[in-house]
Amino acid sequence: MVDAKPDQNVPVLSFNLVMDILSKVEKFCRQEEPCKNVQRELDTMVEQNLFFLRASNDSEAESLKIMDEHVFVTAVLKFFFQFDADADATLCSTMFDRIFLPQERLEFRQAVLKQILPLLMLTAIDLDCVPVLQAFVPWMIRGCGGQPASWLKGCTQKVMSTYLCADEMDEYVARLAKMNTSCPTFAHTLLPLMINEQEYFEMLPLSALQLAADWLNEDPESVAKTIRLCLPPSDQSSQKLTLNYVDKLSWLCIVHDLSDDEQARPVMSKLRLGILKLMMRINEGIAEKSPTRKLLASTYANRTLIKISEYRNSVDAFDQKVTRAVDHFSQILQVGILNGCFIGQLQDFNTTVFQTFAYGHPLLDDILQKLRS
Repeated sequence: MVDAKPDQNVPVLSFNLVMDILSKVEKFCRQEEPCKNVQRELDTMVEQNLFFLRASNDSEAESLKIMDEHVFVTAVLKFFFQFDADADATLCSTMFDRIFLPQERLEFRQAVLKQILPLLMLTAIDLDCVPVLQAFVPWMIRGCGGQPASWLKGCTQKVMSTYLCADEMDEYVARLAKMNTSCPTFAHTLLPLMINEQEYFEMLPLSALQLAADWLNEDPESVAKTIRLCLPPSDQSSQKLTLNYVDKLSWLCIVHDLSDDEQARPVMSKLRLGILKLMMRINEGIAEKSPTRKLLASTYANRTLIKISEYRNSVDAFDQKVTRAVDHFSQILQVGILNGCFIGQLQDFNTTVFQTFAYGHPLLDDILQKLRS
């Protein structure tokens, strides 16, 4: 926290002040037909009293540091603890709009998003504040400004950097696992985003992959729903998010195949089955001949094979590790074919790369024939 003294004309932020403002926000949000004057008054009250911001200028983000962030966050969480997660989720979401996003204040929004929301999410995770978490994800996804993915990414990065700096990734994963019981939407959103982050996913502890494997096998429908929730299926970004998640999980499987990590192999085996279950659930909501279904299957197959091929070329040998990786990949293809994941969906499949491995491998030979037929 930066030491800064607010202007003498600005009231000092206190726990009671925040609670009082939140109470007024709640009463305002419960009105069916809110008065414009009340809305204007509320914007002014929240902006001036709560955040000590009066001017829209470049120093606005710095001005946020004047407030005691922890007092604010503690008060918000204590206030939201009184709500029922399911019954009051819409009210919570509406209150988020009023508290964090005063009308026509883009700079203020950016400052709040940058400074306050990640801290709120981090604290909510620590305290397992279900009402906040349940309401927060749909609110973020709905997106004020149309960039929900970047907001979620920012919060994820804040959470990740905090736990990485503290060297507590296993603890973070444990919190996600606990949160899955009370707030699966939030938990299932954070894990894919965490895995999608290039700078983080290679550092993931085995516990994170175990968690992903458990969720994908035990409740693939919830994971699929969350991925569909994050971005609408009609949005190409949704396809990209799904492909990135599947791609990175698959690549992690291959990385472990190409290593001698005996401890990870049971986890990777379960993770592969989970990947297939996820693809099958996602495919259920997509027309059989849809380009989206073809894209998911062919991209997954192509990317995985290319990763194996890159490794094979680097060692210039068809060694035991490559054989193991190809064995596992062929098993996924075989199960996928049997379950309808790939049939008629691999028109763009890179058969040249595939043939590099197929000759002399009975299962791959059989799969290649099926794909050609």
